[in-house]
Order: sequence, then C-alpha cells, then structure tokens
Amino acid sequence: LPEPASFLAKRETSNFTSASTGDPVVFNAEVHDYGGVYNTTTGQFTAPSAGAYTFSTNVSFDGTASARLVSVALVGSTAGTLASSYIGSAANGTDEWNDVVVSLSVASASLINNEKVEVRLYWDTAAPVIRHTYSFFSGRKLT
Repeated sequence: LPEPASFLAKRETSNFTSASTGDPVVFNAEVHDYGGVYNTTTGQFTAPSAGAYTFSTNVSFDGTASARLVSVALVGSTAGTLASSYIGSAANGTDEWNDVVVSLSVASASLINNEKVEVRLYWDTAAPVIRHTYSFFSGRKLT
C-alpha cells in the first residue's frame, strides 16, 4: 500500500524567533514529506484531501529576557485551534530553568480539502526564542 500523506519537519541549523505574535513557527527542514504536504518556507501543512488527520509538535524554548504571556497552538485555517498550551512567563529569563518545552498532540482532526495547519506562537512583550534542537512538527492522514 502507498504511504498516506505524512510529514516530519524540524528546525535545522538556526533558532527561530517570530516577527509578530500569531506568526507560524517555520520548521525549515523535512525529515520526510510523503505527498508533498508540508512547506518549509511558510511552516504550513496542506491537507491533500478531506479526512481525519493526526498532528504533534514539540517546541523547545530558550530562556529569553522579557518573554511574557507565551502560548503555542496547533491551528487549522478553517477548523480553528486544534490544541494549545499556555506557558505564561515561564521562558522569561536567561537562566537554565527558563528553558521550557511544550508538546502538543491532536489524536484526530477532521479537515477539509486544502485546509492548512500550522504551529503558531503567541506572546505579549518579547518573542521567545525557539531552539533549533528538539523542535519538530509532524502530521499524518488517518482516513
């Protein structure tokens, strides 16, 4: 049987800092991309057909001065927020204990054809830095 549409993308070589709150996190290197469903430039997955999909992400934050009211969300262009986590000001500071990891999983999400899904980062005062090591985004079509 052919592999269903699936992808695994990660940050490679450099850390990521969003320009504006609500921007997608761009995972710029593909480990695999069956069906050409992930875009390393925009950070978006595009559903090749309607159906059920599963997603997961692991976002590793480097402690950053002034990072406040930080949250991470898996968001569909029509489905809205699929999963989210609020870490508040936990990443605010440059000590080792300000390094925070957020993991999100969606067991099953019903998507329409060509729906886009991305990992978004929200913050208030200063954008936290996402480490290129330990950060990834993956998804797979279930049905």
